[in-house]
Amino acid sequence: MQLDKIQKVLEWGISFGATLSSGLRFEFDEFEGIRCICTEDVDNPEVRIPRDLVIHKGLIKSIFPRLEFEECDSNTWMKFMVAKLKFDSDESTVGWRQKFGPYLECLPAVVDSPLIWNPREVSLLQGTNLGNSLRAKLLIIFKEWHDIVDKNDIFDNTMIAAELALYSVFQSTSYADIYDAVLVDTIKQTPKVWYSFSAFLWSHLIFLSRAFPEYVLNSECDRNSVILLPIIDLLNHNYNSKVEWFSSDGGFGYRRLGAVDKGQQLYNNYGGKGNEELLSGYGFLLNDNLFSSVALKIKLPADQIGNILKEGIKLPTMDDYTTYAFEKKQSDYNPTVEHPELAFRDGVTYLLNKTNESPLNDMLSLFAYLNKSDNERWDELTPLFKGLHSLRLALEHKLQAVNNKPVEIESESHEINSTRKNYATVYRAEQVSILKYALTQLKEREKKWMSENKSRLLTMKKIVKYDPSFIDEELPLFFGNRDVIFPGSRQFLGLWILIKRQNNSFPTKYKWVQESYSDYKAMQTPSAFDEEADLFNTDLIVQNQAPDKITIEEARNVYQFLSLNAFTRTASTDQETILVKRRS
Repeated sequence: MQLDKIQKVLEWGISFGATLSSGLRFEFDEFEGIRCICTEDVDNPEVRIPRDLVIHKGLIKSIFPRLEFEECDSNTWMKFMVAKLKFDSDESTVGWRQKFGPYLECLPAVVDSPLIWNPREVSLLQGTNLGNSLRAKLLIIFKEWHDIVDKNDIFDNTMIAAELALYSVFQSTSYADIYDAVLVDTIKQTPKVWYSFSAFLWSHLIFLSRAFPEYVLNSECDRNSVILLPIIDLLNHNYNSKVEWFSSDGGFGYRRLGAVDKGQQLYNNYGGKGNEELLSGYGFLLNDNLFSSVALKIKLPADQIGNILKEGIKLPTMDDYTTYAFEKKQSDYNPTVEHPELAFRDGVTYLLNKTNESPLNDMLSLFAYLNKSDNERWDELTPLFKGLHSLRLALEHKLQAVNNKPVEIESESHEINSTRKNYATVYRAEQVSILKYALTQLKEREKKWMSENKSRLLTMKKIVKYDPSFIDEELPLFFGNRDVIFPGSRQFLGLWILIKRQNNSFPTKYKWVQESYSDYKAMQTPSAFDEEADLFNTDLIVQNQAPDKITIEEARNVYQFLSLNAFTRTASTDQETILVKRRS
């Protein structure tokens, strides 16, 4: 059956003027689907299609002659257009259905995206980026459909009343109910009408997996416009495939550069896409995919976005992570420059990858900025260390969520497809591996910084080693020779500063602490309440009968000083606090 469809679409294309290099044979494979095999050695094999076969936005007015639409909605209307050609039986479009019929019949009934997986299969993605975002992705598509059908009178909304009602309660509806109400009809290709959401979702998945940007044919078009290229879109993806795209007498041409040996598959190249994008958009993934990544989204204070960019800190857009097999049209408009608060109002997303350290470095810079005090630069040592540990905690939290074994939903009505289960397993393991790699990179970065700045870092261990009189004499005297248990290194550092200042006994090696603390006190007014400082005062000073030696105000001062000039290795087992000497 599938071979017949392939043969018909090829004959159809050739009848309109499409050309293929000799020695190319399309066939159907159980695992790969449609693929193109070279039956002989072929140099620079080509596939060309005429303009007449391209499905583009110019056809919208022909299919919907009464329609007035905004340019920004053209991609959406193209999805409605393809859904109409696929599922409608109206006589007004019979000519168009006949023209594109062989292509429409050859399109997959189901694009194996997690967007249409059943509830048990979706549960396999729990805790991962993809699993966490599926509902949101589906809602975005639902809204795209709803915004059109709700404001255009060419649709009979009584025919889609149930889907309109579902949209209004989408957020409170279980995935299982959404699946039964909408997704099943998409999978079975049984929409009630061609403009139902079930039909639209099928068309959306077709465009998601097969669309090309229109600027490969028209450099003057809107940068977001897309087209469908029949026959050429039958070629499978391989990033290592060297291809070029070119205009061919108003149509489109594909060329594989170099020789392809007999028996080898002829591949297209979608660009460098990670497994999350491949799985969600195309329904497959690749083992050992160098482009795979883990997304980490960070919400930013709106009033700080402009300042962050002015500091030279990279806030990426998705365009920064998208690679193309063709030249990308440049736009004169840059929202990150002209309206940064709008460009990043929903947050900024970094994609962590094993082969590209830039996103991790950019994130580290951002976290340093978010952890700096008002009188600090983000690239000073203290905020850098603070930022590193904040980022480390965020990644460890992410890793824990991904690493948790998913709780599989029990269901008698749904079976788990073995291929989908394998995809979920591979994808999850890949996410874990990337996060562990990023954490290792941060640990190595911390180790390097610690080594390079030894003389500027003061720890409890150093005090014990280089200031023995504090342990042997000053502490016992302060507490009247009572046994004192220190909760942690932060409390120890705070007490050391307070006692050494009281006794004016800072070692020459650490006179900089005395000077820094004095400068701080001269410039700052302590808060009326500091929870950590007040607990320190109660648990260590008051309970050990030394309240007359250290006032609560002094305790608050030293804790605020430590907050500004020290960082805590929160991800370490001992929660070590380290005081940093600022550069003069």
